[in-house]
Amino acid sequence: MKRVLYLIIATLLVMGLVLAGCPSNGNGEDTTVTTKAIQGVTPPATGDSPVTTITETAQFTGTVSWSPDDDPFEASTVYTATITLTAKTGYTFTGVSANFFTVSGATATNAADSGVVEAVFPETAAAPAPKITFAVTGPMTFIQGLDHWAGAEMARDEINAAGGVDVGGVRHDIALEKVESRYEGDIDLRGLLALSADVPVRYQSIRVYFKIEADIPEARKEELLHLAQKYSPVAVTVSQATPVSVHMDKS
Repeated sequence: MKRVLYLIIATLLVMGLVLAGCPSNGNGEDTTVTTKAIQGVTPPATGDSPVTTITETAQFTGTVSWSPDDDPFEASTVYTATITLTAKTGYTFTGVSANFFTVSGATATNAADSGVVEAVFPETAAAPAPKITFAVTGPMTFIQGLDHWAGAEMARDEINAAGGVDVGGVRHDIALEKVESRYEGDIDLRGLLALSADVPVRYQSIRVYFKIEADIPEARKEELLHLAQKYSPVAVTVSQATPVSVHMDKS
């Protein structure tokens, strides 16, 4: 008889612990959700991927769908997140007022007694204008190269401020990259100073170095170097025999 009594008491204690752990309104009914803020749904940013779940709370979990359903988010687009909340055991959305829930950075709405929330976010940022990149070449460690660069920056800023360059009906901004040049040459000064008639008055060799400060592969830099050498009037003139005539200007 005592064993049966002990068993009944133990059962009642376990039931009491279980009931104590379940939220209720005192009448044995589920408790209305009181957590307003829905976390984990951030404003869309151009190029980011959308989230599909919210940050779980003590009262509910939730899934997220997007309209439009771009992945990644596009530029200049208004996105609406439909958040479907699921109440945890012991909780209910019955009794939740209309437009009760909040989502940071969005205008959130919900019907009364509902866990379905519509969150409308502001339009995403516009896509940056495509760019046309120009290389500015010069001895950038000397005043001549610095002046080249400063002048190019002034021109770039004025062009971009005026709307950029129209290419096929599409606005393009101007971008600049530095190409630093350095020159070395070998010359025997005995010929230049007329100290020896056997020494020609000319450079025996000329070396040109370029440093391209652009975020492009090395193979592309080598290609640009080849094109510069091929189409540079100065490089072609210096490297090939060119007739030169000297005249007195009598004007």
